[in-house]
Amino acid sequence: GIDISFLALRMSSDYKTARFNVLQGAAENLPFKDRSFDVVTSISSIEHFVSLLGILDEMQRVLKPSGKLILNCPSYDCFLLIPPSLEQLNPALKLLFRIRQFLKYLIVLFSNKYYFEIVNKPAVFSIGYKPDNDLVCIITTAELLNYLKYRNFKILYVRQRSLDADENKNSPKDLLKKIKLIHWLTRYWNIGLMIVAQKVD
Repeated sequence: GIDISFLALRMSSDYKTARFNVLQGAAENLPFKDRSFDVVTSISSIEHFVSLLGILDEMQRVLKPSGKLILNCPSYDCFLLIPPSLEQLNPALKLLFRIRQFLKYLIVLFSNKYYFEIVNKPAVFSIGYKPDNDLVCIITTAELLNYLKYRNFKILYVRQRSLDADENKNSPKDLLKKIKLIHWLTRYWNIGLMIVAQKVD
């Protein structure tokens, strides 16, 4: 594994029975040769990087041909959701964010484009730490899939944790999804995302 934080490296030494090595380094410049690994994983971390595209390119670089990339992160596909790192915004700015996200969602859905939005002043700086209020990259499922396909990855598996996974299946939201167009437009309206992709050379 790799981490830029020396504190995290010290914490990893507590797992004395684990069979892995942890190195100090930056995800934007992985200290490994090209085509070094069969599998590269990132679990709940890519949303915390400003330079997401550079990090994904580095992951591709160190993967062997046909290697697997496993990504797990929150996805903010539904424009009604506000990432924790933007909770400090006033209602007018939150509304503006939702409108912008909705328009971006439609553009990405009907194209092969990707516009990963960066949070310049996450809430962690103004109200202290809470889970994910230090998130700086707002990721949507469609954008991430578009980028991986652009970089010649074959998508093997996509799993999303639905916003209404625990709701009554006869709820108005579920009934609306039975209308084909609405179901198609809202198919990425989930919050948890896992993708497994294969490098194609």
